[in-house]
Amino acid sequence: FEKLHAFLETSYPLIHKTMEREVVSRGSLLYRWKGRGKGKPYALLAHMDVVSIDHPEHWTVEPFCGAYDGTYVWGRGAADMKCQLIAIMETIEQLIAEGFTPNQDVYLCFGHNEEVMAPHSGAKAMAELLKSRGVELEFVADEAGAIMMEPPFGIQKPVAMVGMAEKGFANLELTIRGDGGHSAEPEGLSALELASQFIVALGQNPMPYRLIPTVEAYVQDLAGAMAPEERERIERDPDYVFEKMAEDKKCHAMVRTTIVPTVMRSGQIFNAIPSEAKVILNSRILPGDSAETVSAHIKAVLSQCGIADYTLEVAKYAPPAPVTPNDAPTFQILKKLYLAWYPDFIVTPYLVTGGTDSKNYAGVTGEIYRISASLSYR
Repeated sequence: FEKLHAFLETSYPLIHKTMEREVVSRGSLLYRWKGRGKGKPYALLAHMDVVSIDHPEHWTVEPFCGAYDGTYVWGRGAADMKCQLIAIMETIEQLIAEGFTPNQDVYLCFGHNEEVMAPHSGAKAMAELLKSRGVELEFVADEAGAIMMEPPFGIQKPVAMVGMAEKGFANLELTIRGDGGHSAEPEGLSALELASQFIVALGQNPMPYRLIPTVEAYVQDLAGAMAPEERERIERDPDYVFEKMAEDKKCHAMVRTTIVPTVMRSGQIFNAIPSEAKVILNSRILPGDSAETVSAHIKAVLSQCGIADYTLEVAKYAPPAPVTPNDAPTFQILKKLYLAWYPDFIVTPYLVTGGTDSKNYAGVTGEIYRISASLSYR
């Protein structure tokens, strides 16, 4: 990160002459561009870290070389999310060169550990620092909503997606106990068999569909570009909305809290029947749900399977971020900007099904937007 900090300083000299810069939590960068004192400040976010490389031999180029072949930039983080970081820096460097000064203060908040859900989050530290200084932000803009050039449901217009809500996150650790013994003389159901039964039952009994206002607006906006018979059916049949959303995995994830088993550990040697099985369950939580409602659903499925000897613990939990209202003032400005760029855009709110650093800023702003400076193709 120190090398990256130095690269930014060398590459963007006007920013570093004009703006205040602080290193926060050892790796994160907080910039302040002082404005004319007219209006509340706002913040542009990006994170500098990327997902680690598990299998470098699968790459056709060195993962961190940033190779450019004349069409594409190749490298870990080119899409998530060095592009956003560099787009912000390029834009502001150019504006400073043109003599521009913003009306209000502008903060740049570049986190260093978004990908790992670190307990000492750089984004959280920057948000807390701003709050301690009495800074109240008009809005925060972070990553996520791209412009879909090939949207779902056969829609022929590009869809500019603005993330107005974000799912929560929970890791739950489930330990199931069963009959142990020797594989030569099996009796009853082992913990491994019980855990397998539970996993199958969980997949067959997901949490119920639910339409939050953000996603309802998304459905209505997309329905306006569908064939008349499709639009009419969506308007009169709520169940068909969920059936339609299920056609696309990203849309499907917007209408329910998901619970997915991602890790299972059981057994030590080949001839010993395991008496204990541990299952890690990752849940992405719809606004309105919580770790408690997720736990209650898991317990109901366990009961349905007849499993009584277990423990369930919430290992990590980040509640869903506060939802930005669809009629928020800045969203209307963003909508006008998109349409000024390309009048044929469908500009719509949507729910981010992953997680971003922006949730850490809920204590200093009431408006959080998740948009990306990129076009998305399937």
